[in-house]
Amino acid sequence: MLYVIHGTDTQKGRSKLQSLVGVLQSKRPDATLFRLSPENWNQGFLDEVLSGVNLFTPKNIIILDSLISNKESVDYIEERIGELSGSEHVCIILDSKINKALLTKLEKKAEKIEEHNLKVIGGEGTIGGGKKAPQTFAFADALASRNKVNSWKLFQELSLDSLAAEEIHGVVWWQFKSLYMAYDAQSAHDVDMKPYTFSKCQSFKKNWKKEELAIFLDSLLDMYHKAHRGEVDFMIELERLCFS
Repeated sequence: MLYVIHGTDTQKGRSKLQSLVGVLQSKRPDATLFRLSPENWNQGFLDEVLSGVNLFTPKNIIILDSLISNKESVDYIEERIGELSGSEHVCIILDSKINKALLTKLEKKAEKIEEHNLKVIGGEGTIGGGKKAPQTFAFADALASRNKVNSWKLFQELSLDSLAAEEIHGVVWWQFKSLYMAYDAQSAHDVDMKPYTFSKCQSFKKNWKKEELAIFLDSLLDMYHKAHRGEVDFMIELERLCFS
């Protein structure tokens, strides 16, 4: 399923995105939220999120934030419009500007398209400034590196961004699941993983015993369910990971 929110009024667009995600999460309370932007664009990660079935639910919410405006990802996204729209996951494209040819393709496939533009005054409009994307992947990397100082610093940045705990947890879960799967593998092909992801996992595994990874994954699963039962504060439990 594919939704598209676009236009030069970025503030209103992001407000609409937040509302849409809220509605989707109320309908799919166990869905994992993922966000990809130019700052953390990872082709292999998107491939795996789209094709894989999450441990908690087979239906994720995937936000593609400003990737149409990014020359490194636009062609990749355009080639996969059909896959995005036909996926059981909910995919949301958010962008300030989409060229007419690509918008026509999206209109044929998207469940819904919204356009929000700034009003033009005196022949000129003002485009709202962008905000630095949350460093969720950097945080997951710091945890895998067992760098407590950097992990805690990045977590504070994510907290200030008011990022949903589910979004942070989803990326951390993917990172450590990949690390566990790749631990004894000889090649990326052995575990059906992208070479870049496999290479990163190989560099991280020196910091962990495989038994420790199993315990860490169990703790991630346990905190997820306890948080959704209201037994623990999700953000506090995620912060504790910085010191494990």
